[in-house]
Amino acid sequence: MTKGLILLRILLLVGLLLAPAAGWASETRVDATGGLTTILDDETTNLDLFLDGNPAGLVLLNTKDRFDLAGEWSYSDQEGPWGSNKQQVFTTIPRYTDSPLKYEGLMLFPDPHWALQVTGDTLITQGVPSANYSNETETDSQYRGMVRVAYALPFGALGLEIMDTESDTAYDAGLFNPYVGITSGSAAQNQVFLKSGFITTFPGPTSPQDPRWQMGGYFETQVGSSDLDKNLNVAYSTPPPFTVSQTNTTSDFTDWGAELLYELPSVAKLRFTASMINSDNNFEQSVPFTSAYFGNLVHYHLAQYQAMTVGGAFKVTLPFSETENLKLGGMVNGFFFNQDILRVGGTVSSNNQREQVATAFGVGLENPKEYTMGLQWKSLSYTKASDVINIGGTTSSVSGTGNSYYQLAFGGEKWVSSTWAFRLGIVGEIDDYVDTSISALTTTIDAGTGVEEAFGRMDLRFWLGQSSDMGNQANTMGLIGAEVSTTLFL
Repeated sequence: MTKGLILLRILLLVGLLLAPAAGWASETRVDATGGLTTILDDETTNLDLFLDGNPAGLVLLNTKDRFDLAGEWSYSDQEGPWGSNKQQVFTTIPRYTDSPLKYEGLMLFPDPHWALQVTGDTLITQGVPSANYSNETETDSQYRGMVRVAYALPFGALGLEIMDTESDTAYDAGLFNPYVGITSGSAAQNQVFLKSGFITTFPGPTSPQDPRWQMGGYFETQVGSSDLDKNLNVAYSTPPPFTVSQTNTTSDFTDWGAELLYELPSVAKLRFTASMINSDNNFEQSVPFTSAYFGNLVHYHLAQYQAMTVGGAFKVTLPFSETENLKLGGMVNGFFFNQDILRVGGTVSSNNQREQVATAFGVGLENPKEYTMGLQWKSLSYTKASDVINIGGTTSSVSGTGNSYYQLAFGGEKWVSSTWAFRLGIVGEIDDYVDTSISALTTTIDAGTGVEEAFGRMDLRFWLGQSSDMGNQANTMGLIGAEVSTTLFL
C-alpha cells in the first residue's frame, strides 16, 4: 500500500472520529421549542468547537456539501409610561444575537483534506433607541461577507477565515440634548477581519466510541483601517442648522480564544472556553463654528477596551427506560469588561466596568426520532459601574447599577412521521431593572414545524409574546415574529 493511500485512510478515520453525530443544524428548530439549547440534540447546540467560531472546525463537521439560508422578521410595540417605541428586525442570520457565523451559506467538502465555506448575511433593525442621543431612534444595518477554508491533518485541523463587515446607521429626527436638536444623520463603517484557528485531538482515537479530548484555539485581528464616519445635522432652538462630522477609528483590535472539549461519544460532552478582546479607539470632530456643545477636536486617543469571557458547558445522555433517554445539560459563562475614556491630553477621564454571569440548566426526556421534551432554567445577572476621574487623578463620582433576568422554558418536539415534526415552547421571564426599580414579566409562545428529506430540510418558527411592568400594567410591549431556515444538500 502506498504512503499516499495510508495517509488518506488516516485522514478519513480522523474525520470520522472527530466529527459529531449527524443531526439537524438549525437554530430555528431549537428556538421553536422555547430555546431548549441544553437539551435538544442539534448540530447548532452540540458544544462543537466550530460553534465558537473556530474556522478549523469546518473540516471536522460530519456533514456533506450543502447550502443553508435563513430569514427572520420580528416586531415589538412598546406603549405606556415606559415610552412609545416600535421596532422591526429583518435578517438572514439564524439567532442573530449570536456572534460567530455558523451553518450559513455554501459549505463544500471536496475531499477529506479540505473544506470551504462562502457566506454572507444582512441584519436591519429599525426603531433602535439611540445610545448616544436622548429621545432619538435610528436604523442600523449590517452586511457581512465571509470565506472560510480548513485543512485536515492526521492529528487535527487548521483553518483560516476572512470576513468583511459593513455597518450603516441612519439617525431619525430627535434631540441631541435638551437644547440641541438633531434633524437627521448617518454613519458608516467598514471592517475586515482575519482569523486563524487550529484543533487537535488526544489521545489518538482508534474507534468512534473511544473517549477523546479536543483542544483548539483561534486568533483574530483587524486588517487595515476601520473609520466610523458620522455626519449629524443638528440645530439649536434658533437657526441655522449645521453639520457635525465625527470619526471614530478602531485600532489594535485582537480577539483570541482557547477551547477544551471532552467527549464520551453518545454519553457526555464537557467544554471549557476562554477568550479575550482588546482594542483602542481614536476620535476627531469638526464643526463649521465653535459653540457651547460643539468644537473642533484633533485626532486623539479616546478609549481603550478589554473584555474577557470564560465559560463551561456540559451535555449528558443517560438511559431512562428501554426506549427513552434522560437528557441533562447546562452552562456557566462569565463576562468581564473594562473601558478607559481618555481626554485629549491622554489622561483618563472616566472608567467603565461590567461583570456578568449567565447560567443555564435543562432536564428532559427523549425517544430518538419520536419525541423530545424538557424544562430549562436560564439566568443572567450583571453589575456595571463607572467613575469620573479628575485631572489630578482623584475620583470625583462613582455610580453603579445592576440588572438581571430569570427565565423558565418548557417545550418539546414531536415527530409525526419519519420526516415531519411539530414543535412547541412556552417561555416565562422576569427582568429586574435595579436602576429603575422596575420588574417586567415577559411570556412568549413559540410554535414551529420541520420537514427533513434526503435532499434537504426546512424549519419554520412563529412566536407571540408580551412584556408587562409588574408594578404598572399600563407599561406593555407586544412581540411577534417569524423565522425560516432551509438546508439543501448538494
